[in-house]
Amino acid sequence: MTAVGCGTGASPESSLATQQQALEEGPDFVVSAVTGPTSAPLGQSISASVTVCNQGTQSDSTWVEVFLSTDTVISPPVPPAPPTDLLLGGSHTDYLVPGQCQTLSISGTSWGISQGAYYLGAVADPQNSRFERIENNNSLAGSRIGIGNGADFVVSAVNGPSSAQPGQTLTTSVTVCNQGTQSDSTRVEAFLSTDAIISPPWPPGAPGSSTDLLVGSAHTDSLMPGQCQTLSLRGSLWNLPQGVFYLGAVVDPYGDRTELIEDNNSLAGSRIGIGNGADFVVSAVTGPKSAQLGQTLTTSVTVCNQGTQSDSTRVEAFLSTDAIISPPVPPSPSADIPIGDAHTDDLHPGQCQTLSIMGSPWNLPSSGVYYLGAVADPHNERLELIDDNNSLAGSRIGIGNGADFVVSAVTGPKSAQRNQPFTTSVTVCNQGTQSDSTRVETFLSTDALISPPVPPGPPTDIPLGSAYTDYLFPGQCQTLSIPSSSWGPPQGAYYLGAVVDPQNDRTELIEDNNSLAGSRIGIGEGADFVVTAVTGPASTQQGQPITTSVTVCNQGTQSNSTWVEVFLSADTVIAPPVPPMFSTDFPFGGAPTDPLFPGQCQTLSIPSPSWGGPSQGAYYLGAVVDPQNDRTELIEDNNSLAGSRIGIGNGADFVVTAVTGPKSTQQGQPITTSVTVCNQGTQSDSTWVEVFLSADTVITPAQPPVITPDFPLGGTSTDFLAPGQCQTLSIPSSSWGPPQGAYYLGAVVDPQNDRTELIEDNNSLAGSRIGIGNGADFIVTAVTGPKSTQQGQPITTSVTVCNQGTQSDSTWVEVFLSADTVITPAQPPVVTPDFPLGGTSTDFLAPGQCQTLSVSGPAWSPTPGAYYLGAVVDPQNDWPELIKDNNTLVGSRIGIGSRADFLVTAITGPKSAQEGQSITTSVTVCNQGTQGDSTQVEVVLSADTLISASPPYAPSADFPLGSASTNFLAPGQCQTLSVSGAAWSPSPGVAPYLGAVVDPEDDRLELIEDNNTLAGSRIGIGSRPDFVVSTVTGPASASQSKSITASVTVCNQGTQRNSTQVDVFLSSDKIITPPSPATSPMLRDHFVGGVNTATLGPGQCQTLSVQGPVSVPSVGAYYWGAVADPQNYQPELMEDNNAKAGSRISITP
Repeated sequence: MTAVGCGTGASPESSLATQQQALEEGPDFVVSAVTGPTSAPLGQSISASVTVCNQGTQSDSTWVEVFLSTDTVISPPVPPAPPTDLLLGGSHTDYLVPGQCQTLSISGTSWGISQGAYYLGAVADPQNSRFERIENNNSLAGSRIGIGNGADFVVSAVNGPSSAQPGQTLTTSVTVCNQGTQSDSTRVEAFLSTDAIISPPWPPGAPGSSTDLLVGSAHTDSLMPGQCQTLSLRGSLWNLPQGVFYLGAVVDPYGDRTELIEDNNSLAGSRIGIGNGADFVVSAVTGPKSAQLGQTLTTSVTVCNQGTQSDSTRVEAFLSTDAIISPPVPPSPSADIPIGDAHTDDLHPGQCQTLSIMGSPWNLPSSGVYYLGAVADPHNERLELIDDNNSLAGSRIGIGNGADFVVSAVTGPKSAQRNQPFTTSVTVCNQGTQSDSTRVETFLSTDALISPPVPPGPPTDIPLGSAYTDYLFPGQCQTLSIPSSSWGPPQGAYYLGAVVDPQNDRTELIEDNNSLAGSRIGIGEGADFVVTAVTGPASTQQGQPITTSVTVCNQGTQSNSTWVEVFLSADTVIAPPVPPMFSTDFPFGGAPTDPLFPGQCQTLSIPSPSWGGPSQGAYYLGAVVDPQNDRTELIEDNNSLAGSRIGIGNGADFVVTAVTGPKSTQQGQPITTSVTVCNQGTQSDSTWVEVFLSADTVITPAQPPVITPDFPLGGTSTDFLAPGQCQTLSIPSSSWGPPQGAYYLGAVVDPQNDRTELIEDNNSLAGSRIGIGNGADFIVTAVTGPKSTQQGQPITTSVTVCNQGTQSDSTWVEVFLSADTVITPAQPPVVTPDFPLGGTSTDFLAPGQCQTLSVSGPAWSPTPGAYYLGAVVDPQNDWPELIKDNNTLVGSRIGIGSRADFLVTAITGPKSAQEGQSITTSVTVCNQGTQGDSTQVEVVLSADTLISASPPYAPSADFPLGSASTNFLAPGQCQTLSVSGAAWSPSPGVAPYLGAVVDPEDDRLELIEDNNTLAGSRIGIGSRPDFVVSTVTGPASASQSKSITASVTVCNQGTQRNSTQVDVFLSSDKIITPPSPATSPMLRDHFVGGVNTATLGPGQCQTLSVQGPVSVPSVGAYYWGAVADPQNYQPELMEDNNAKAGSRISITP
């Protein structure tokens, strides 16, 4: 028995030393994040997300507890004293290595407290059970939560114009959300404030009680918990001095509503300049990734005038060691290094201009990492509405002599079983100024921060594999395939990441840009369901049933089925109900999937319910798989997708679908722009269409008193358009306004918002570009060459060059081999990462004239493999052109080296087959490489056009049909093989594609490894008919209400005999839409007549005459169309191939 504190134990000094050593070598748990719901009713279970990290030097685990606290001091109970905070629940972490973090879900019930506002907080090691390096850093107060029964209104966004003139009417956009537990409505007021504290007058209406100016008010609708509404508040700036203000908003400004949290009702949003003046801002600064000391730099700077009056300004570019760009303020010099300067043109309010500023930072003190930055009006020579928003730090640049390696892409499989080998694809680029090679290492990480091990500490991320790059020139990239095995991690979701130069063995210009987190991967045994597509009609009337198409894929490692639910949402966040809370989105139908194999997809048609639905307006169609989390998945947070938008209600909805015009014109010359306008709403109407020239893709009509930064060209009115009807208008105009340069042709329907539409923010479109002025404009329209060649062998490339400018000229053309689709000519002192083949000059080309040139040269590349043939006209910018950034084109690919290159050029088979019936497919395989070889060919049945060979360690998403081997094929030789097998559908009710894969096991080294698959025709499998319309013809013209006759040929390409109904329609487009419960009557095509076929055997066809009267909403051009089985009464092998558009017919009065 040992007596404590007696005898010959350790001295106090040695005990203290031991404790200090323990403190230096131990775990250290901290809570880095605590989040949870914004509100909860009294007594409801609350789930908090708590992230715990071990920032110590030794591994350990700990207990974590979650509390509700009235303040930010989170205090676990210390018996015998009573607890000050309410314990919700607790959980144990896993064993965390130093630097590792874990996010826990901890639930508990909010009983025994009063209604009000609380902080969600968490404490690691609340009872001090673990010896830690630091003992007083274990707690964290996170987000706030309102407990009780009530609404809680917050302003989530406040936006408005960047400037306005005194006396002008101001429109402020305010988004209000109810993050409480009960529905309610509230008043919203917008203010202008000289600071970021938005204060409504108190008491209401009391003069002088608030320094902020009211500029509008409105009432929200009754908002359900979690629901948001965006309001437009209008007010007049009638008594306001010139200056800078914050646009802010307050909900429940006078405390009329009882809320769970009462002090979160205001928000200061964007700033606004009030007055008469310009306001220059720098919106973008870009430049090269690296440069040598003393080298001339070209910096691209975009300057915008967001003020109320036109003006011009000086712009200066700088190099800075930090993100604060500071021009010199005499007599003091600037801490930043000037590069050069330029002057803008006179910019109208809202107009932007991109300048190229060249210069050499001759007085740069040393090599290193710098920010490229720019300042507008650097010496305050212009009077502006806002004077402190003139600078911007843009991209970083490495200055000096050295390589700079970055990871530009990391991809891999969507899932893998534990211990299963897989391959990660990593693209590494050298964006420095000198050549070098480096090591690349891949990792699995629980977060997006990829951290290589730093000895002697253990790794925080899980290493997978590594490889070395080749010697990379400046600007050159290389994609590596790095084999790895998921042997270490527990089941769950991870990021695939990569690090170049993980041990800092290479001296680089920039040392902190070496890692990248790429795609996510699910590790373990389980399904993983995702929604890949959600589409539906563009509009529908309230209560009208519709059908939504949802594609669901299982990207996990095991088969399973799931439930899919469709929602209508006011935003892109699709939120299923999580009881006891209900969803802010509107449920719109649901359906189960079939059991899906790993990699398999299924497209479901989900009808909407027959209830009224939401109020009139614009919504997103969204879908969620496994909405109640009934299925355990490898990744649990990737189940929802917002798809296309839909307008609900009674109204038109005008959109511009196409804008085209000439490629160039001289200033002042008349031009004609073609604009196609469609009404995708539910009611007929007409609208005004206006055409603009714009320096960017944002087309902005003038809405007085705000003028447009774009140049109006002209306008016209559409005819009265029925729902679904389109009209192409020719709008003549004159290009008299803008200075010489490149512009977008754009169009806006209903530019003044004179028409009430179902969706109000989809009225503009930027179309083709046009060069304005006097000059040539050279483009490459085609680049072709051989499919393969050996290294160093001369090849000839065909390049077509066109002059789409307004004046004649000639130019130089250069051809390159490139590892990617970006063709980069050499512009000294910067060398190109691509490999030049040769060059030649064009003849003198008149405007609109083209010339096809033959350019020859040796095909040299550092390594064998696949390259793109590309061409550049005017590679050194020696010729002035109307448009300067359209001079390159990537053409066909070429394999360089001494290998074969197999590809499938055709696969055909029968249209249908019985389940289990033997079928024969025809597959043509060609060797487009430089050496002879043979290969295996595998034929599969696939539910989609993505053909996948059977992987060695996991089940294939496609169903193997059979295989065969080719003969020895010489370069350029092809062989057609017959491959037979039993027909089984990979997914019940789905007509699969016939597909083929050459070299399915990657047994052959090929010049190009990613061109081995081809999807062919579809085949219906089962015992059913399959009716298709093969031809539809009729007269070329007819009069309204007169009888017409169409000729329709119908074939049964199924496996069983039957007959069907055939209906004929007149359609304004090539999409033939028969009437159905899921289609709005306004969107259906115009019925002519119908007839029944005889009983048709498999492979049998019949030509029918179908007669009926002409009844269309307006005269014009229509398509003849026919549909077999228009009401889907007949079960068929394929249900989506029943319609066909035929010849056109002109309907006259």
